[in-house]
Amino acid sequence: MQIMDFLEHPIDKAIYLILNMPWWVYLIFLYCIFAGWKALYPRVISYYRLFMIPMFFGILSIPIIFVRYSLSLSHLSTWIISCLIGSFTGWWLYRKIPLQADKKKRLMKVPGSKSTLISILLILFFRYCFSYIHIVNPASLKNPFLIYPDLIISAIISGFILGRGIYFSFAYRKSPHTDLSK
Repeated sequence: MQIMDFLEHPIDKAIYLILNMPWWVYLIFLYCIFAGWKALYPRVISYYRLFMIPMFFGILSIPIIFVRYSLSLSHLSTWIISCLIGSFTGWWLYRKIPLQADKKKRLMKVPGSKSTLISILLILFFRYCFSYIHIVNPASLKNPFLIYPDLIISAIISGFILGRGIYFSFAYRKSPHTDLSK
């Protein structure tokens, strides 16, 4: 019998889970909040940093498909289609935002936006909620009414961040060279 079986109230279970999370989860949480906070303001970033957050959340969602829900064609196709929808939405929402590019130093000036912080918070929130549900009730891992929303939500939000990155990548290539070292 596990300790979770002795805790009766859902709040007790949530507090227990929060207090017993590994220390590195808090470090990742703080880094994600810091990255989202910095994204609120216009900034000059390396072209390569553009894909760090989408790669992180993309890699984070891989165990969901392969381990938690045991890979199936329907799970994988749901995740891919949702990611494509999110990518298109991210690209479409950012498509008219101007961008400055320093092609010699591979830098770009991106405008500030709330979307990165909101996306990060949404991903972390939903990851925590679904993980909580699955830890408290392991039978929920077989419930399609929880599996598919988990797959769809995480893929759409990750895809949104990726779509924004794809737009910035194309805009970077189209933009005239501007010296951003000032």
